[in-house]
Amino acid sequence: MILFLDQYGGIGGGQTVLLSLVTAALSVDPHVAVLAPSGGDLQKELKERFENKVDFIPCEELITSNGKKGWTDVAATIRYTFRFARNLPLLRTCDIVYVNGARHLPVIMLLSLLFRRKTIYHIHTDYGRLEKLIIRAAQYFPSTWAIVCNSKFTAGRLGARCRIIENALDGRFLKIAFVDRFSGEAPEVTAAVIGTIASHKGQDIAMAAVTNLPLALHLIGPRPDENYPPLNRNQNNVFIESPSSNIVGIFDRLKIQFNLVPSRCEEAFGLTAIEGMACSAVTIVSGKGELAEIARRTGALVAEDQIALTNVLANLIDMPRHRLTSLAKAQYEATMKFYNPERFRADVEKLLTQAYAAT
Repeated sequence: MILFLDQYGGIGGGQTVLLSLVTAALSVDPHVAVLAPSGGDLQKELKERFENKVDFIPCEELITSNGKKGWTDVAATIRYTFRFARNLPLLRTCDIVYVNGARHLPVIMLLSLLFRRKTIYHIHTDYGRLEKLIIRAAQYFPSTWAIVCNSKFTAGRLGARCRIIENALDGRFLKIAFVDRFSGEAPEVTAAVIGTIASHKGQDIAMAAVTNLPLALHLIGPRPDENYPPLNRNQNNVFIESPSSNIVGIFDRLKIQFNLVPSRCEEAFGLTAIEGMACSAVTIVSGKGELAEIARRTGALVAEDQIALTNVLANLIDMPRHRLTSLAKAQYEATMKFYNPERFRADVEKLLTQAYAAT
């Protein structure tokens, strides 16, 4: 059996990747289970997508600080490890333990001394110094079979022996054909930023950039901090939308034409960038981290700051519609080529097959 361990019960970028990992795993072993916190959309999505073929086993969520970690986070992790030890019987029955995300990594490192199963750690984020030290230590543990990074950028910053399996689109995008979002009778100009509403994601940059533009901006994602200052601005062309795992449905319903990824942080990948292009929206990224490589491969436009984003959007709004359609189609086709779901699936199947074959 392959047991996937995820750190969140909701659907975010890491959990979108988890669903693709599970799809590939079922081709290698029909016995797959997911151990993750309950109460979010992940359990429901697993049930609907895999028709009860994947067992969902609830566990507590490990809650630590976002960003830089301190001694309180270390103490919380130690306490959590003792509580999580109740899952040892389950861990001992697995052939492969697949840790999706690094929050559970120190917990599994310690408990792996007891359950002694091949363990794979999948890294999705450019973590801070302390987390990187722990991940580097994990490569020397006898149970660690592989450390997987989601991009060359992440691998380069990690400084550990790792295997690169670049993120790709979810398998459902294989059924999505290109849609011309710029034809018709003078459609309203629309843009979106997808992701958790937080300062490092740069929603405030996008809001400021569109202040004086004839454009409707939709912020699509959870709101962890109701006091996030930009949300308190009285801006009549900005709208807050509830998050959804159905990105294609949101883009169609809101008729999104421009997909903005104005991240301040060095993105380890930038899944929303390729998802937006696969939804036929012209995509503009900040170029931070792996976003620079995505832009190079797909032709996504780059705007490094607020002023640049305003200028790029203004130029696009003035551009003839047929040119916007051509730009969106070129981005769509390049995205489907470089970030095809079948490539990701083949890479994961190879990884898991090799893990089973290793003695």
